[in-house]
Amino acid sequence: MKRLIAFLLASSLLMSLGFSPVAEAASRRPSKPKKLIVKATGFTQDPESGQVSVGSIIQNPNKDKMATGVTVSVTAFDLNDRIVGTASEDIDVILRNSEGVSGLSFSVTPENATVARIEVKAKESRFETQRRDVPFFSPENIAVSQDEFGNTHVTGQIRNPFDSDFESLTVEAIFFDASGNIVGGDHSIVDKLEANDTATFEVESMIKGINATSARAYVSSFSEASALLKRLR
Repeated sequence: MKRLIAFLLASSLLMSLGFSPVAEAASRRPSKPKKLIVKATGFTQDPESGQVSVGSIIQNPNKDKMATGVTVSVTAFDLNDRIVGTASEDIDVILRNSEGVSGLSFSVTPENATVARIEVKAKESRFETQRRDVPFFSPENIAVSQDEFGNTHVTGQIRNPFDSDFESLTVEAIFFDASGNIVGGDHSIVDKLEANDTATFEVESMIKGINATSARAYVSSFSEASALLKRLR
């Protein structure tokens, strides 16, 4: 009984000083991760082939957690809101409080279906604690052009800040028009990126009518991803 009275008196004193034992305990509990956000998306449908090019920006709003094993899923709907096409791809990691991008192209069924809208979802396999800011593959010297056939080309370099070589890197590129709207995206493979070096990349989209004036790139997957993720924590 004496211990209970002492505890109540101590708790009352602490609360009068602005300290809540319950609130303090709650503040030490791990915070529930915030969901990934599809920040922006856009698409272009080829008027001849009917194929669709989609670009998306995926945001990780968490300040202390990286998102790993992210799956980006795209669904295309026609004028009657029927599903006419789907596509998906994986992003190995999106660091804390940062963004990744996804570029996809796919066919529709039937081939003459008109895409009226798209729906993009992003779901992580798990969130892992990231206690500090860390470097990551960075795109440089990005340029956009269109060839005589109307294909869109995005070229640039990927810088490797790590002291390890990587192979089979997937480079995503999303395309913007003159007004800054996303008008599509695609990806390509860089065979090898040596330690503390750069490698050139080129992403080509054969979807006609994109009319891109700028682009953004991101490395979505790479060899030895699990080993690197351990170093990023």
